[in-house]
Amino acid sequence: MKHQLTWIVISLVMLCSCSSDSENSDVGSDARITMILSVSGQGDNGYNDLITQSIMRFYNHHEVSLSMQHPYSLGEAKELVKRWLALQSDKKELLVLSADYVELADSEIRTLADNQKVLLFEAKANDKRPEGVSTFYIQRYGAAYLSGCIASPHQEATIVAAMPGSNIIEDAIQGFADGYVKGGNRAEVFYLAEDASGYAMADSAYRYTSNLDGQFVFPLAGGSNNGIYKSSRETLFSTMLVVGMDVDCGAYSGRIPFSVVVHIDQIVEEYLNEWAQSGKMKRHETYGLESGMVEVVLSDYFAEFSYIWEDYYRDYYYWENALKRYSDEAKEKEVVYENR
Repeated sequence: MKHQLTWIVISLVMLCSCSSDSENSDVGSDARITMILSVSGQGDNGYNDLITQSIMRFYNHHEVSLSMQHPYSLGEAKELVKRWLALQSDKKELLVLSADYVELADSEIRTLADNQKVLLFEAKANDKRPEGVSTFYIQRYGAAYLSGCIASPHQEATIVAAMPGSNIIEDAIQGFADGYVKGGNRAEVFYLAEDASGYAMADSAYRYTSNLDGQFVFPLAGGSNNGIYKSSRETLFSTMLVVGMDVDCGAYSGRIPFSVVVHIDQIVEEYLNEWAQSGKMKRHETYGLESGMVEVVLSDYFAEFSYIWEDYYRDYYYWENALKRYSDEAKEKEVVYENR
């Protein structure tokens, strides 16, 4: 009974209708998108919510059926993928898979029917994937390197990550660490968990970072980042600073001088519009600093709180000057890293 209720509440199914907002019906009313949401779920005020917003914007402007499904485990997600692959349909079918499911997709999706296409997030290029599977990867090394350079005058830095082994996380860890050594120090790394549960451990992230007085924190923990932002707001008499992640987080805390902003919503819409217009999507694309789809954005609020304790904060223009100083270098380093 509990499982059935889960599907009633969580599975959002919107059948196509004659929407007054529909502007681009080129995809045709015989098309259907099935989106399998991240296991860690929505409500992270960042990455996952941006994806959902982009899907809904597309839906509101196209006559297309949409099913958004939220599994509670990788096993449940696997069954959903198998069910979609076996589906007998005359519609144009598009399966959209979040970054949680790269390994699952590579193990389960061997062939596709002529009417089936797959969009897989955050997967590095792989020629072994079948025709009809489109992928993109957001390379965060450059933005993380730039963040590390900006943070390098700070004496201590800690990278709080959801889990080990993820390409997304490990690229960003390496980038921040490489940039941060400019100050002659080494960034520590702390993993919240050994698996994807680390993306949904805001309470643990809160408790851990509440003890990081004086640290510059670089968060790579998805929804758990909200616990870090909360800690930075509520821990008094601390010199801890935090980098915002995925969206401009300046309003979340006065201790966020800048954010790494990822425009995944724009990327997703770009792929969906391509599918709508031609029935096809590009095979693969990597987006880094040069693309503008990932960038470092200064907070509009931090200057109000920069009365602080470290000498380099006293320069009102430090953050802006550091961002300009290291931006080109970060782009160059990212190219070298990507081609290594």
